[in-house]
Amino acid sequence: MKKHMAESGSLQMFERTMVWYTVGMSLLIAIESGFLIHFPGWLHYLGFVASLLFIIAGIFEFFFYLFTSPSKRGFIRRNWWNFIFFILIFSTFKNFEISRFLALVREIFFLLLLFSKRQFFRDFFAQPFVKNPTRLLAVSFLTIILMGTILLTLPVSSETHQRTGVVDALFTATSATCVTGLIVKDTAKYFSTFGEIVILLLIQAGGLGIMTFSISIALVFGAKLGLREKKAMGEILEFPSVGEVGRIIKFIIQFTFIAEFIGMTLLFFRWLPFFGSAKKALYFSIFHSVSAFCNAGFSLFSRSLKWFVSDPIINIVMILLIVFGGIGFVVVSGLFRRENFIRSWRLNSPQLTVHTKLVLIMTVTLIFIGFILFFIFEFDNMLIHQGIGGKLLASLFQSITSRTAGFNTVDTSQLKDVTLFMLIFLMFIGASPGSTGGGIKTSTFAVLFLAVVFMIRGKDDVEIFNRTIPKNVVYKAVTIAIVGASIISLGTALLLITQKDSLMHLLFEATSAFGTVGLTTGATFQLNTIGKIIIIVLIYVGRIGPLTLAYAVGRYSKRLKREYPKARVMVG
Repeated sequence: MKKHMAESGSLQMFERTMVWYTVGMSLLIAIESGFLIHFPGWLHYLGFVASLLFIIAGIFEFFFYLFTSPSKRGFIRRNWWNFIFFILIFSTFKNFEISRFLALVREIFFLLLLFSKRQFFRDFFAQPFVKNPTRLLAVSFLTIILMGTILLTLPVSSETHQRTGVVDALFTATSATCVTGLIVKDTAKYFSTFGEIVILLLIQAGGLGIMTFSISIALVFGAKLGLREKKAMGEILEFPSVGEVGRIIKFIIQFTFIAEFIGMTLLFFRWLPFFGSAKKALYFSIFHSVSAFCNAGFSLFSRSLKWFVSDPIINIVMILLIVFGGIGFVVVSGLFRRENFIRSWRLNSPQLTVHTKLVLIMTVTLIFIGFILFFIFEFDNMLIHQGIGGKLLASLFQSITSRTAGFNTVDTSQLKDVTLFMLIFLMFIGASPGSTGGGIKTSTFAVLFLAVVFMIRGKDDVEIFNRTIPKNVVYKAVTIAIVGASIISLGTALLLITQKDSLMHLLFEATSAFGTVGLTTGATFQLNTIGKIIIIVLIYVGRIGPLTLAYAVGRYSKRLKREYPKARVMVG
């Protein structure tokens, strides 16, 4: 007993020492690297020694816990990511600034994992948020946005080493975290490599966050999901059942990184001859693969993908990444089951859910309609100088990217008003539930369309694929659509009051922000401070609002048990 108490005390003392060491290194890196303040020679040398000792202490810490762990194989299996960090730290040792920053990130994450096993951490951090998933969803995104804003304001984040204004940094962090793609600073020209990496990490966290960030953070930091919490999480994050939550989270993480790796590989071999540098080609490939799969729309090209308007490889790879990121992981997970569509190649497979069928049909339909209409509207305008292959590729790409991705291969500002109006309609619908995209969602629009059709036919129930869609689902779809349209209308009205631009352009901007799309006619760069704040709010509400609203409506409809006499109200 005494030996166990002594070991426990030694562990706590060691953890406390590493915590204060980490805090000190955070301050050192923030002052010297973040604010680019150059210390006198002796102080800089002292900081170098302290940083080197910090890296060595991190390695010692890892092996210390490895040898004190009761199951060494289990410890290595749970902490495999440490080896990746160590490889990155030593491979970047020539650039010591990056090495010690990676060591700091590894240490912070490692300490959080250790603290997550403490009961006080679970009681006062994890459990309260899990019991209120809507708050967890909103707070997690706000936390990432705040952290991103702080990092992007640092002089090291800009190419000129100047401090970025708080509003501009907040705008960029919000757009990246909410995977929107609207920018007020040219990502390629304004931000340094450090700033671009921060944006990339925000995109990855935000893209995964809409489905898994809330749950995974809670689970990693010690939360225990009971039946009630699993049910709440499954409902707000659009998971089909309580039992599916854990399996789908695991699948999401695996599928995301596999898809991004495949996309990165294909883009790398295409861009290698274009750049003539393997390092630059790899960097651009990683950034655009993550940005495309997360439907973020951020690009390291100042003109987005306009240089590749008729390039089949770039177009096809980006299209596939956007589509798989936008149809929803519940759908993808269902398709990749052995007994389902991927194996049998039958859309009417009985194992496919009604949700999956609706999403697939609506996605293909919207892509086809957008493709045909864009081709017709812009045949003699933006596409006039392209060959037939370029016209078809550009039309297909714009049809897909306009629903949530935000990349563009043509100049959006030169499109006809009728084309812009069509794109506004597609942006409003957006991607599918449980995906990396925004909008009111394809299944929501499908339910609305079916409700109108069956109402015209004089039927009370909405039926599809030999199933009846519950009325509370129809009410939820109507509520989301009306509230979404109202938010866009209010945002457009405020932009008309505060900005000097046309109604069509500002409506396009507001819809792009709410749908987290990222397409713009050029109005974003002309926004004043008030306009930027309006767009920031629209982006955040568009990313968080529909989910929390759907959850709230679902909970309310289940609590409502009383029924009043029916009233006769004339409409139409």
